[in-house]
Amino acid sequence: MIKNILAFVGICVMLFVGIENAQAQRTKLPPGAKISWSEPKNNGSYSNPIIFKFEAENIEIGSTKSKGAAHFHILYDRPDIATMIKGDDAFKPGPQLIPKDIHLSNGELEYELTLPPGQHTIQILLTDKNHIPHFPALFSEQRRITVK
Repeated sequence: MIKNILAFVGICVMLFVGIENAQAQRTKLPPGAKISWSEPKNNGSYSNPIIFKFEAENIEIGSTKSKGAAHFHILYDRPDIATMIKGDDAFKPGPQLIPKDIHLSNGELEYELTLPPGQHTIQILLTDKNHIPHFPALFSEQRRITVK
């Protein structure tokens, strides 16, 4: 019985340390860092391909091979990122991002995406070279678009 209790306590400690280490590995967001996007507009109606245009301030955007550079992800038809964050900005475990996550791993500030006709939600997220959101996370508001 004592062995089982000690094993359980050991597992709890390992899980806690693992969670703390994952949080510690997130890249700190530089002061004043901001992202924005001019296209596509919220509630807009578009024909394919849809052109996304991004901007960033006070943070380097670049390839995932560049040390310290961040890059954008386009998320579509997914829950709002704001609903995936709790209290201290820790991301809750969630469903795999792929295939509804486009990694702009070369530091692109413009991207063309083809979506099936109908209504879609879209959002952008900034991550470090390892595809991990910064701390605190930097993401856009979720937008809705219609594809003709």
